[in-house]
Amino acid sequence: MRIILPCIIVTHIATSTLSYNASPSSMVANRVKSVNYFISRECNYKCKFCFHTQKNTHKLGLGKAKLGLQLLQHSGTVKINFAGGEPFLNPELLGELCKYAREDCGMAVSIISNGSLIKPDWMMRYGEYVDILGVSVDMRIILPCIIVTHIATLSSAYNASPSPVVANRVKSVNYFISRECNYKCKFCFHTQKNTHKLGLGKAKLGLQLLQHSGTVKINFAGGEPFLNPELLGELCKYAREDCGMAVSIISNGSLIKPDWMMRYGEYVDILGVSVDSFDPATNAAIGRGGDTDKNQHVNRMLKVRELCSNQGILFKMNTVVCSLNHDEDMNEHVSRLEPYRWKAFQCLILKGENAGGPNDINDARKLQVSKGQFDAFIDRHSGQSMLIPEPNTVMQNSYLLLDEELRFLDCSENGKVPSQSILEVGVEQALSQAGFDDSMFLNRGGVFDWTRERSN
Repeated sequence: MRIILPCIIVTHIATSTLSYNASPSSMVANRVKSVNYFISRECNYKCKFCFHTQKNTHKLGLGKAKLGLQLLQHSGTVKINFAGGEPFLNPELLGELCKYAREDCGMAVSIISNGSLIKPDWMMRYGEYVDILGVSVDMRIILPCIIVTHIATLSSAYNASPSPVVANRVKSVNYFISRECNYKCKFCFHTQKNTHKLGLGKAKLGLQLLQHSGTVKINFAGGEPFLNPELLGELCKYAREDCGMAVSIISNGSLIKPDWMMRYGEYVDILGVSVDSFDPATNAAIGRGGDTDKNQHVNRMLKVRELCSNQGILFKMNTVVCSLNHDEDMNEHVSRLEPYRWKAFQCLILKGENAGGPNDINDARKLQVSKGQFDAFIDRHSGQSMLIPEPNTVMQNSYLLLDEELRFLDCSENGKVPSQSILEVGVEQALSQAGFDDSMFLNRGGVFDWTRERSN
């Protein structure tokens, strides 16, 4: 009687081994087809009629719980329902048990929850292992109903077969991860009206929904996306590795660091930098990079070009042609830089952003150029084979734009009207509110070789 514990453990293992090695009884198999497993009595609600109350906070470790599932499966269980208490109080344990029950035991998996703790990132990580998700709805509070409706909508959107029509329309999507910016460009038409941004889990879920709907190329922009370097980097990695997308970024180039490029550069195909002038005074007048004497925008852009070369990333230039630069000759500089693509946009005015209205941050009306002035700029640089001109008539409705809440932006009425978020209604329904001209997208050459060369 020095210690009794080893005897108990040996007896327990022996009993489990005998149970597992014995041929399962057909009578037992018929009786245990469907089993409910209360993984814990813990709960964050206090429902007065509850008949499985929180008498303790005990729960098995993952190993013992898996052994229990294995014994049930061997005995004939084909469907397991995880409940509680509230099972999502133990999200990691619940998720791993769902995965094990589905992948290793071949069981159908269901969960009963009060709905208050179900998060998008959990659904993204473990949702594929769950067949049925049940939520208690008895008017205790309205929140579970809202959460369940949200999850049901996403599940419906994700599980539905993607429409070929939708897939053709969402091939390339631009995601403004935040409106935050460290520059004050006077013609900007996506201004810093707020500092909102989604968390990594929700943003990843958005990418997953896009990929399921047919998106094969994602462009991250802002604001200035490198104001959120960790979020940007992890989204590039997820889009490339998990969603198989081509990845591009549009930046002002001022915050791109060598260590970021070393950590995340392998996931980026194209990095575009806004270059409106090679004259410091003009850049200062536009609002890019500080006053005339200290303006370093061109020097920063040259450093980014070098970083792209070192990482094998395709370098792209974007130029907004406005009243301050339309007479400039950039040929010498562009020839030296050799960008993969060079887009020249005619300065665009959008109500609510840069039209000088009461709710507009910018007034870019004095920066507008005529179609003739824009065409003259294009003609002056026509020897640059990589130049892609986009006047207002081409640009305005030919880009699929998602804002910081993953809402498509409809610019068709010379403003920006947000759709419902794809996180709320799915991609297809949100797309119907986008005002997107997919034929113009194709006509302007929106589909091209989006991927860089990579060594195996």
